[in-house]
Amino acid sequence: IVMAAGVTTVTGTSAAELIIGVNKTGNVSYNGGAGNDCIVAGGQSATRNTLDGGTGTNDICIGAPGAKNTFQNCDQTFN
Repeated sequence: IVMAAGVTTVTGTSAAELIIGVNKTGNVSYNGGAGNDCIVAGGQSATRNTLDGGTGTNDICIGAPGAKNTFQNCDQTFN
């Protein structure tokens, strides 16, 4: 799933997914849903990302360098 340029929230499904964020500022929310997901956030110093792996059992969340990244329900996190 590639985040559309005009949105600030992306939510996965019950399938295992790769979620790719875009470079934007402000508050951005990512939710993996129920699958085993990999979330790659976008953004910069003016970005506040919330990465939630969801209910999957093997979620990997990668925050954007320079952004303020908050992780929830992620089995592995990288900044």
